[in-house]
Amino acid sequence: MNSLSSVLISAVVCLLLGGLMTAARRGLPLADSTTGNLIFRYSMPFRWIAAILGFGMPILVTLMYLSRPPVTESDTRAFLDLYLLSAATSFPLVWETARMQVTARADGLESVSAWLGRKFIRWEDISEVSFSSAMYWFTVRAIDGRSFRVSFFVAGIASFLELCEQHLSAEKLEKAKSGYGVAGRTFPRRDGGRR
Repeated sequence: MNSLSSVLISAVVCLLLGGLMTAARRGLPLADSTTGNLIFRYSMPFRWIAAILGFGMPILVTLMYLSRPPVTESDTRAFLDLYLLSAATSFPLVWETARMQVTARADGLESVSAWLGRKFIRWEDISEVSFSSAMYWFTVRAIDGRSFRVSFFVAGIASFLELCEQHLSAEKLEKAKSGYGVAGRTFPRRDGGRR
């Protein structure tokens, strides 16, 4: 691959991620009409991209197979490997985006994960919220060690942080400070103001 192709691919990936981050920042959580709880899920563009990758990759491999059927046994194995690789990389993303949600209730946060099941942490049991700039997610930790993650690509991430501010002290949010800038939100001061 030449350097121009590498630059173009890198630019497309950066634009795509930037667009997904913008969609998450501008998106809003869903409001449950019966309970008034706020539900945070991956943004719609993120879910669409996951679905396109999840279903598009096998279709693309099939089209490649039909346009140039395998001649040798190693060609057939290569196509099977491509199918397995596309399933192994896209299924987890589709499963995660379809199942993950965080519900903000009056008494705490409930997380439903595709991989870890359901967890509920009462507001008063949250020991800290931190941000990983490498993985772009917030981690909510309980006093007893339980935790769950909230991806930066969740729609309404600024609203999620605002809810955390209403229920948690600035000290408990200190490790999430770097994520505030990325989310376009000002970190709260210890005296209740903004900094």
